Amino acid sequence: MGNETADLIRDELGRLLVYRFGDLKRASQEIGIPYKTLYRAVTENGQDRVQRVPLDTVLEIADALGITIAELYNQAVGGQDYALAAKTRSSNRGETHYE
Repeated sequence: MGNETADLIRDELGRLLVYRFGDLKRASQEIGIPYKTLYRAVTENGQDRVQRVPLDTVLEIADALGITIAELYNQAVGGQDYALAAKTRSSNRGETHYE
């Protein structure tokens, strides 16, 4: 999986968490993942961003959201032109911030 795909999935997880819980602080409390770990996993802003998110963390977040990995992937990159999504994703770097 390329970095653009991973970033699209990361963004989708963050978007879904904020949609469901209101913000990442509340999501971290509800899911039971420390805020800093969750923030690092679903954002790319700041020095705290991690390059790779452990699969266990992605699965735990997806499970808390009631979504499968396949559904998450399809929401993030399926159903849209991948090249356009990746280009849009790249042009928005640094602007997405989930709090």
